[in-house]
Amino acid sequence: AYAKTIATSTGLTLASTGTWFNDRDGTFRSANAAGSLTYTLTGPGFFVCEPKVMVADPETDTANLICQIGTEKIDCTAEDFTGRIARVIGSGKTIVKFSLTGVKGGAYAAFTQQADGAPYLWVPLSKVTPTNPMTKAVVLTNQTMLAWNLPAQLDAEEGFCTRVRFGTTSKPTVVISNDYAKGCAVQIPESLVSGKTYYWALDYAYTPTNIEAEAWTTDLKWISGTTWNFSVLKDGAPITAVQSGSDAAGNKIADLLAAGEPVELIQGVKIDLHIGGVGAGPPQEGRRL
Repeated sequence: AYAKTIATSTGLTLASTGTWFNDRDGTFRSANAAGSLTYTLTGPGFFVCEPKVMVADPETDTANLICQIGTEKIDCTAEDFTGRIARVIGSGKTIVKFSLTGVKGGAYAAFTQQADGAPYLWVPLSKVTPTNPMTKAVVLTNQTMLAWNLPAQLDAEEGFCTRVRFGTTSKPTVVISNDYAKGCAVQIPESLVSGKTYYWALDYAYTPTNIEAEAWTTDLKWISGTTWNFSVLKDGAPITAVQSGSDAAGNKIADLLAAGEPVELIQGVKIDLHIGGVGAGPPQEGRRL
């Protein structure tokens, strides 16, 4: 039975009426029967499925298949249906329900297999992780980029979009990336201030076709993801407080400190480092500690 194919680790729960089988290169509804299939998704996340009605004889076999995502209804048997449903789902619980009605002859509902042979793709947005700086990291004032990692399933989706919000409050509002691209890095638009804490977050949307950047606000439904933060090393703080950033050669400072290796700072780092309680003085090119 179909319900038995869903692992508890997916973050979805299932309810159904009638008998659903996992067969014929996809999960399908038994012929000559009506019923429903309901997912409960706990967002935020990205959901994809490709439902269709299959018939043995187009002259005699018919059925209607409706997908409802929250309050949105999609007729999966309409002439203009593209065959693929992809949505970024917001926080909280969202019901996705497939209803098969009006079954005649040998018609049944089928779902094209997605990753791992499942009839759906569900990627919690919590799987998107910051890589530079890491969340709650302490960085140098020369930090110029924000970078993150997308799971492979999201990176493969051409219509999956991201934008970045940045600021000094826990709910940053300034959008600093405005490109039609999912991207995995963006430049920080301002010089960082010693001792300050900064916050940044990704918003997510999906569109099956390219749209102009000017239409992002009105045409795309943006879903907020996790907010991350990092702090900038205070003047006079020990270099051992730095948990993110790289030296002049591109080595991660945290790795060098853990290995007991000397740290060579990038030219122009505007901090007053204290090593063993002694001020390091003004920044110098290629200064070693």
